[in-house]
Amino acid sequence: MSKYTVNVEYTIDVPDDEFEENEDPLVEIVDEFPYFIDAFQTEAYCSSVEKY
Repeated sequence: MSKYTVNVEYTIDVPDDEFEENEDPLVEIVDEFPYFIDAFQTEAYCSSVEKY
């Protein structure tokens, strides 16, 4: 079995009111990225693939 690392870049459009009032939006996205991708993804593409 071969292993690969697949790097995917997502574009997300997030409404401003989605973020906590005193939270840095970038930190919030990093901490909860699966939620933001599932909820707000508008585009995705594979940027690279590497074999281990």
